[in-house]
Amino acid sequence: MTLQAQQLSVGYGQKVLVQSASFTLHAGEVLCLLGRNGSGKSTLLRTLLGLLPPLAGQVQVQQKALRDYDAPSLASQIAYVPQAQSTVFSWSVLDAVLFGTLSRLKPLQQPGTKERSDAYAALESLGLAHLAKRNFNTLSGGEQQLVLLARALTQQAPLMILDEPTASLDFANQIQVIEKIQTLRAQGFGILMCTHHSEQVQHCADSVLLLKDQQLHRVAPHELHCVSRLAWLYNLSEAQVKKHLPHCA
Repeated sequence: MTLQAQQLSVGYGQKVLVQSASFTLHAGEVLCLLGRNGSGKSTLLRTLLGLLPPLAGQVQVQQKALRDYDAPSLASQIAYVPQAQSTVFSWSVLDAVLFGTLSRLKPLQQPGTKERSDAYAALESLGLAHLAKRNFNTLSGGEQQLVLLARALTQQAPLMILDEPTASLDFANQIQVIEKIQTLRAQGFGILMCTHHSEQVQHCADSVLLLKDQQLHRVAPHELHCVSRLAWLYNLSEAQVKKHLPHCA
């Protein structure tokens, strides 16, 4: 299973945020995406998911153009974990997770015993089973983020796109999510993860995409320990990087 961008340009109208990007995400691989806020990372992810049309180029999933998938078929291939936010609907946590099973059901078919069991199992794997009956909107941002990850797990898609999945989490839950990502990789999932935590990259990434000035640069994870590389990516001086990340060389 692969997700492939071919000479992909993304943005809004005349505003180009990523230009002529080409890369491939393979099964059993974790690919991390880093860049400054506003550089176009979330826009790139939304384009890869078919939520935004590309300005140029194309996306392929399993060597089939993204535009040739209908929504249920694409959902069976790619699961998405967005950044947590409250919803206007008063769904229970269990119902929110059950949405991940809909791509596996026939039109108008309701989730049954198997789907509910899968949803509980996903919640349990993340230590959330005790929240199943809670209203999603009453949860903390970190809890909501974990519920969205549980929803993606129930989708059982071979590819996953995660938009800053640990942004709202405390240290313990960050470790839990990183360990879950490592497990999913070992199980053959292909994962594209947007993050701002260079130290997390060392623990789970097989390769890294750096987004800078509309261009993607693919590098090895160990290069994020390089002072000059981080200074270049975030428009900082090398002295600033050394001061706040003394472990970098």
